[in-house]
Amino acid sequence: MMLAWALLLPRLAMPAPPVPKSVPPELAPWIPWVLDDLGEEVCTKIDERRVCAWPGELDLELGDRGGKFALRVFAEREMDIALPGSERIWPRDVRLGVAPATVLQSGEQPVLRVSAGRHEIHGEF
Repeated sequence: MMLAWALLLPRLAMPAPPVPKSVPPELAPWIPWVLDDLGEEVCTKIDERRVCAWPGELDLELGDRGGKFALRVFAEREMDIALPGSERIWPRDVRLGVAPATVLQSGEQPVLRVSAGRHEIHGEF
């Protein structure tokens, strides 16, 4: 599903995260903790559905012996992002920004846990 969105909307504008208007500085570090308890309620509502992940561009370089990918995504909350690939074609050498990242499995889908915000994910097959 993520791949389809990324291919259909390669230049999707990613919204900016909400900015609290009047939070005292000493309470600001607690904002992510409080929002996490709200689950998908903090995400954008489209019709009756909540959307928490906004995929951007997906760059693929595929060859006979593998390939590379770069995925840009905006997450409105901490969540799992589906990666290109499958249980049979598992992504490897995955990086979140410049840091190495651990790929998890959700069903047969490789996923990566990300924090709220804009992210660039790179990997190979």
